[in-house]
Amino acid sequence: MRKAAGNISLGEVVKIIVMAMAVFIMIMFLINVVFKTYGPMFLGWLSGFWMTLNTK
Repeated sequence: MRKAAGNISLGEVVKIIVMAMAVFIMIMFLINVVFKTYGPMFLGWLSGFWMTLNTK
């Protein structure tokens, strides 16, 4: 069961890429939905949060 780092099979790479793509699409979709619903409120909160971070 010896497995070198440079010896990853193509199937595993494809699986990892597909997983990353799926997660990325899901996150983008969620961000899109959230911004359509809570866009202005969230932006206001984010800028306020950024201000509090910067004043420290």
